[in-house]
Amino acid sequence: EIWLLNVLAIAWLSGVLGIQSRYRLILGLICMSFPVLTALALTVKDDLLAVGMFCMSIGAVIQAKRFNEEYQYTLSIMFLGLAAGSKITLLPFVALSLFLYLPDILRRKVYEKKLFFLGIVGFIIGTWRYILNLIYYGNPVQRVAGETGSVSLSNLYGNVMGLLYASV
Repeated sequence: EIWLLNVLAIAWLSGVLGIQSRYRLILGLICMSFPVLTALALTVKDDLLAVGMFCMSIGAVIQAKRFNEEYQYTLSIMFLGLAAGSKITLLPFVALSLFLYLPDILRRKVYEKKLFFLGIVGFIIGTWRYILNLIYYGNPVQRVAGETGSVSLSNLYGNVMGLLYASV
């Protein structure tokens, strides 16, 4: 299913980039038939899902800028959340993308705040495991081996305060 999702993502992204419609699906099939990507689809699915979601995010921003479609920014933020939630190594690229997208989104006067809020909710849902790690272990990206977490408000408060003090 991840392989098919990436075939469709490549076909859609090639359409965004202006390739004729009769070649889009063929291009997606050719790209995903490379041995490396086929093997990746059969073994570690998170890598391929993360790359597909990141590419779809870039395509959504291109659509938004080209056709002035505001809802594409919402989709882009959601895709970035799914990409970051799928693979931790994409976090720097997602952060850079958000850093580049957000000023353009906030500068637009027509962009509805509820669409932006919907994008943020989608981003939070996509990165939910980092939030759970923060609540349980006090670190959003790394669990301590052998440590058992417990959910309580004092634990959450202590973990958040510890991160704030460590970052200052």
